[in-house]
Amino acid sequence: MAEADPILPFVDTRDHQGDPDHYLEVLVTIENLKKCCGKVNACIDFQVTERSFSLGVEFSTLKGSGEVRKYLYKVKRLPANIVPDKSSYKVKKGQVVIKLRKAVPESWIGYLDRGGGLEQDTEAS
Repeated sequence: MAEADPILPFVDTRDHQGDPDHYLEVLVTIENLKKCCGKVNACIDFQVTERSFSLGVEFSTLKGSGEVRKYLYKVKRLPANIVPDKSSYKVKKGQVVIKLRKAVPESWIGYLDRGGGLEQDTEAS
């Protein structure tokens, strides 16, 4: 049986003006993602460079069902540099919250509004 292509999750971005830490927040919604007692029901792969990042999420939908869901969100070019060592993610119920630390404290709102969001990498891995 051929492996299904990863699902593209729903994504929202928030550029908080006046944020003293200069972060861009990326909210990635993933149905049935859960966190309980400090544990997440998924394998998460978060890769970040100065100008791009990717988030892969994989989990079984039901215990013993064998059905695996894979989500992939890749951004090939950010509007400006970020600091990879100060960028991170946190899992909440149904969502992965990514915080990208900007190298230069400037607003990306104009770029995000004008460009329709972050420039995604749509090529298959």
